[in-house]
Amino acid sequence: MKEYVWGVISGSKSLDDWDAYVQQIESLGVQEIIDELTTIHGAQMKEYEEYMKKAQ
Repeated sequence: MKEYVWGVISGSKSLDDWDAYVQQIESLGVQEIIDELTTIHGAQMKEYEEYMKKAQ
């Protein structure tokens, strides 16, 4: 991602290639990773909230 963004900033990559870049990232399974991280974060926040209730 950093390589692409800096390429656009420096002019060595075209912003017109954005859609192809997004397709490439999606083909690597990034949405599945985001979904998993969202689930984990939600569970951790619930545990933290329960912990804080008990600590009061």
